[in-house]
Amino acid sequence: MGLEQTMAYKLYFLLGSVGPVLGIICCAILFDRIGGYTDEKAVRLCGMFGLGGMICGLGSVAVGDNAISCALLIMFELFCGAFVMPACTGIMLNQVPPKLRTMANSVANFSYNLFGYLPAPIMYGFFYEMGDSKHNHYGLLSIQVFTVLAFCGFTLAYFRHRYVIRKYQHVEDFNFINLEGEVIESK
Repeated sequence: MGLEQTMAYKLYFLLGSVGPVLGIICCAILFDRIGGYTDEKAVRLCGMFGLGGMICGLGSVAVGDNAISCALLIMFELFCGAFVMPACTGIMLNQVPPKLRTMANSVANFSYNLFGYLPAPIMYGFFYEMGDSKHNHYGLLSIQVFTVLAFCGFTLAYFRHRYVIRKYQHVEDFNFINLEGEVIESK
């Protein structure tokens, strides 16, 4: 992208620390104000920030060789990701019976690492090498496409959850519903 080395270091610092740290701080403040992960606004708030992160991620590919714009878009994408991850983990753990929460958290973290963090550099390098010049954006695009898949999965889970809640709103004091939609534990 034609940057001087010192400017590249400054942008890397900005991307890797400022965006995610501010995302986690904002997540804690906002979710504390709305009442935590169990509030109905929590899922919508995660959806809005997820959509914002997806748009910024895809926008970072679209700006091409403008390093500053690309860096700022990726920083905001990392801000949104850091905002959404702890909130979605909390929401997910609230959907699991208490005796299974430790296992659910372990499976979630294992999945984040196996399907997210582990293949990302390999995919980036593979698709970058497929390009015909040093200014191709195939590597970045290969990573950003997964933001669309993640947002689609989140949207499907949101509408499935709303369907189950509406279907069983006549059942008083239910806690948990299995994948088939049956109440598995009542208060």
